[in-house]
Amino acid sequence: MGAVHNPTACARRTLPDATPFLLDQLNRDYSNSRYWTNPHGMRHQVICHLAIARDKPEWNIEPWRPDVG
Repeated sequence: MGAVHNPTACARRTLPDATPFLLDQLNRDYSNSRYWTNPHGMRHQVICHLAIARDKPEWNIEPWRPDVG
């Protein structure tokens, strides 16, 4: 099951150096989910969204997904 996240305007403007802060916020907000099993994979998904899908209305992030880089 994926998680749809509607990122704020601030999150969409996250620069590479600030990515850890965005990840910390996601961790605080969602790490209690039973699906939150791969935080390193989540990191890669967030970086991907910031690189190629920043303006996508919703970010479909999947914390259970295997880390594929």
